[in-house]
Amino acid sequence: GGSKPAPVSTSGNVPRFESPPVVSPRFEVDDGVALEYLREHGYVVIAGALGAAEVEEAVRLFWDFVEESSGGAARREDPETWDERAWAGSAENGLFEQFGVGQSPFLWYVRLRPRVLESFRRIWGLEKPEDLLMSFDGCCAFKPTSYDASWRTLGGWYHTDQNGNITGNGLACVQGFVSLLDQDFGTGGLAVLPGSHLRHGELFDGWADSSHRRDFCILPKDDPLLVGANCIRPRLVQAKAGDLVLWDSRCVHCNVPAWHRFDEVPLGTALAEAGLGGTEEPMMRHCSSKADAAWLWHNVLAHERDLVEPKLAEFFKGVARELKADLEKGRAMPQARLLRLIAYVCALPRERAEPEVLRDKRRGALLGATATHWPHRAELKSTVPPGSPTVVDVFALPPLAHRLLGCEGPEPEGMLSELEAELAGLVESAPDDPQ
Repeated sequence: GGSKPAPVSTSGNVPRFESPPVVSPRFEVDDGVALEYLREHGYVVIAGALGAAEVEEAVRLFWDFVEESSGGAARREDPETWDERAWAGSAENGLFEQFGVGQSPFLWYVRLRPRVLESFRRIWGLEKPEDLLMSFDGCCAFKPTSYDASWRTLGGWYHTDQNGNITGNGLACVQGFVSLLDQDFGTGGLAVLPGSHLRHGELFDGWADSSHRRDFCILPKDDPLLVGANCIRPRLVQAKAGDLVLWDSRCVHCNVPAWHRFDEVPLGTALAEAGLGGTEEPMMRHCSSKADAAWLWHNVLAHERDLVEPKLAEFFKGVARELKADLEKGRAMPQARLLRLIAYVCALPRERAEPEVLRDKRRGALLGATATHWPHRAELKSTVPPGSPTVVDVFALPPLAHRLLGCEGPEPEGMLSELEAELAGLVESAPDDPQ
């Protein structure tokens, strides 16, 4: 899942990755050991959920979405056009949650891949894929930092997507994504705290009185899971193009950029070494590492740079310069390509959804909605006007997709009628066209 990281203290440690790094095993979709691995470690990699030709088609559809969502301003073959003005993804974490991405041909293509559906069917022990309900999640892309160092995302926003106070500490959901590129320390990707799902109760023991009612919960930087004698070292989940990466929603995780030595230097330490100890500028609440200071200089301070105390500004600038020099060494490479491209997928047994949620999901599909990863809740993040060029024609989707998005059916004609009824209701309730 994704959202802005909560403000954090700039002091303390930065979680360091396992050493030596563990390369996660990759399981075939029908290997029963995969589910045991998921239960034990809180995540698992399913090899080749998409074949090579399917990966190629999914990548093509992603770029169709990028070009259409930017009105043609961003072009797949020209990284010069991938700047923030034309790019629908977040500079902070690479997430795409707007412009109808949740109902794009790209996402629906990935959701309907047989081995993706088979993986979720097996997790929940269902008879057939028609018994699943699919999330309306978006996607995530990391742009090449060798091309532009300011495209580096923020790391360190470790979170759990299941609030123990409202959703409990048992298994509630298994989230996932299909990676369309190989993922390793040179690209960045998903970092998990392996086994943290089994310590989920600990996380919320201290938050029993919390008024926080959302399932997205950022861990405080000093949480015992992140620092101290009983902490769990993060693991980068390395994967191949076409792999399906799955994780228990209780498992602590976040996405991280390609590793750089500045990631391992706590910001407080770096400031102290620069003779700027004790600096608690409000703009640094998001920062935990020295690398974050460069991100902040590029992305937050553009319009506020004059307000920054000169010595501090010099420090930020220096860090950004050094990081840029490191990252853009590779700029001479002829082919600039994405470092990371993933499509989020999540499916739960449809019996968990109330009838009114199924109705809201049918409506959401017609409204081009992007939602959270919870399939049995209609938590919409964004919608687009009907007929937007970025979204799929819902009526043209196959009957299986109609079931997965919330139609009752089960006959195809019945599901089309349900969608037509929802569309008529939407047209009726729409404000009159002022023209």
